[in-house]
Amino acid sequence: MPLKRSNARQPRASDFTPDELKSLDAWIETQPAPRPTRREAILRLVKQALAGAQPKQKPSKRAASKARDMARQELDRLGDVSLPAEERERRKRRLTKGPSEFRDMRADLPKPKD
Repeated sequence: MPLKRSNARQPRASDFTPDELKSLDAWIETQPAPRPTRREAILRLVKQALAGAQPKQKPSKRAASKARDMARQELDRLGDVSLPAEERERRKRRLTKGPSEFRDMRADLPKPKD
């Protein structure tokens, strides 16, 4: 449960610029009836902003594996069949892993053991 600070002052309409109030009122007009008050509109907009600001979850190992498999299948479909199988596999591996010069920069990959 969030803590309430007793000395915290609630925002008032006078805290906003006239342009901000115009934008807020325009947003309120787009809402279905019964339209929210300014206070309710501010609360809704803050909740929407906070919901969008949540950090994205790291994909599961299963989802990452499935994505890799799908990428490999697509590369097989688009691959140059005139190349030897070994060269096709090398190119596919390079595309799915990424160029070595960029692999060191990726934060989502484990660091190589020295």
